[in-house]
Amino acid sequence: MTTTHHASIPVQAIEDELERYAARVMADYAVDSCVAFIGKEKEDRLHAGFSIRRGNDFILIRRLHAADAAGGYRPVEDRWTLEIDNRVAGEGYPDVEAALDAAGIFARK
Repeated sequence: MTTTHHASIPVQAIEDELERYAARVMADYAVDSCVAFIGKEKEDRLHAGFSIRRGNDFILIRRLHAADAAGGYRPVEDRWTLEIDNRVAGEGYPDVEAALDAAGIFARK
């Protein structure tokens, strides 16, 4: 997912995009599972991303979104955060693929 969103996006559109991409991660990468998620934060924010299981590793790749006046959401930054086993392992990834690489998850051969 490298798309940069400058316009307001409804939550359903974010969910749909994440679901499509999670299916691609399952097909293209060596992981046991990949589930899209949206987690509500306080006030007008949410985290959207992927929960990935690979062996005994639990990996989250997420991006913070904020609500806007139009009723949709937009990314706070066009950067992704990587968590491995509930600890931040890196921030500022320009796309999901870069976070997957940093986690040592590579495309299936």
